[in-house]
Amino acid sequence: MSKIEDLYNKHAVKIICNGLEGSGCIVQPSCTDYSYIFTAKHCLIKDHVLDLGLIQILRFNDKVSSTIIQDIYLHSNFDIAIIKVNKISEFSESNIFLPSKGESVSIYGYPSLLKAETEQRQNIKCRVSFRRENYFEITTENPQFTFEKSVPESIKGFSGSGVFFEQGSNLLISGILTSLKAIDGA
Repeated sequence: MSKIEDLYNKHAVKIICNGLEGSGCIVQPSCTDYSYIFTAKHCLIKDHVLDLGLIQILRFNDKVSSTIIQDIYLHSNFDIAIIKVNKISEFSESNIFLPSKGESVSIYGYPSLLKAETEQRQNIKCRVSFRRENYFEITTENPQFTFEKSVPESIKGFSGSGVFFEQGSNLLISGILTSLKAIDGA
């Protein structure tokens, strides 16, 4: 049986594209031919251009991208992208969970800078603040970043991180982080 930390590592990917860095979350549908990676659309597009040849998808401990992309789906209104890739073999069908207000969830991704130190990956415990029809907002009990007016350029790579609900020794996927919103942190 895998430890919960191993499951986080298996689900998270780092995405590099057009000089941008982001995170992604592997989601396995009930099929044998492909897997999905959910991420934020702005992790893939720079100046309204998407270049498939420049996308690198790195899994835990990967030094070189070996994931083969089949297709990319960009949401027309929301900051969401789905990358269809060749089947990632160690995954069984993913379980999706819609959390309610007040429930605890975790964000897991690959930020380049967190608390002024370089991190390979980070797990942040959060609480669902409120839910709307198409998205929900989450807040942390302790500030993770602090800044004056806007998100500095040096904090990158957290967009597209998976949002997970822990159920015993299982991870259920709740969504992806698309933006850092709070004016004094995230």
